[in-house]
Amino acid sequence: MTSRSRVVLILLSGLLTHCATTMSREELAQANTACSAAANGPVREKADQQCALAVTLAETSAPGSPEYITSLQNLVNLHLARGDLAGSLEPQLRLIAAQRAALGSRHPDLARSLADLGGTYSAQGKYALAEPYLAEALEIHRQAPGVPDARILQSLRGLETAYMMQQKWAKAEEAIYPSMVALHEKTEGPNGLGLANTLMKRSFALNMLEQFAPAQAAVERALKIRQDALGLEHPDTQDALLGLVMSQAARGQLEGAASTLTQLVAAAEKSRGKDDAKTVQWREALAILNGKIPAKAAR
Repeated sequence: MTSRSRVVLILLSGLLTHCATTMSREELAQANTACSAAANGPVREKADQQCALAVTLAETSAPGSPEYITSLQNLVNLHLARGDLAGSLEPQLRLIAAQRAALGSRHPDLARSLADLGGTYSAQGKYALAEPYLAEALEIHRQAPGVPDARILQSLRGLETAYMMQQKWAKAEEAIYPSMVALHEKTEGPNGLGLANTLMKRSFALNMLEQFAPAQAAVERALKIRQDALGLEHPDTQDALLGLVMSQAARGQLEGAASTLTQLVAAAEKSRGKDDAKTVQWREALAILNGKIPAKAAR
């Protein structure tokens, strides 16, 4: 073969490779589009075929590319849209590995996928498996510039759930609640109902840690927010009243607990009725509590 023939062969080979790559990329883009469309359609088998084709094309023609990541994300979305949590796990793990390799370990897209996988494990009750993914997602969101406060709050809630369901009260108090309270105050002010909800859960964790004074302070603040916004007859306000009763009783403040419980019973009788199961239960608890207060028991 002459030198000129060899050059021509090399050029032709490069041209053919370019054409094959271009065709594969075009096929991959079409397959990803078809997968996304089929996932929202009525024919399940068609969606499976289109998404499997997209992933296969991506693995062979463009591993590590944005198209490959898109194909995996579409496959994850397909499983999650069907409620197929178990089926979504393997493509979620592959998606995280691909994003970590292509985008680095501090990219917000990686954090979103980590949070989604943690949420999937949590939805299955596998909180120990969820915890490290949720913790990494939160760390990325905290450090990445420009991440909205709402996204950070969402990450905090996910990890909070994992800690609380594993009874890791100390971790929740140390790593979650101070940040959640601060973000609620920043985004909704000092009297937001989201803040009240977080304070209620924080009070529960503090009670479990036998830190009764700060637990009572948290529930008192939550109660004021809910009472001002919703009124005493709202179930959420009544839950806060009950939480305050528990904190007061735990600290030996029996007269205060009886007073709060009296307020709760009156509100429940008005909103739920005197014969409602919870009203009856709280009224009976009040009678027992009054019997433990020496001055009232002597009457």
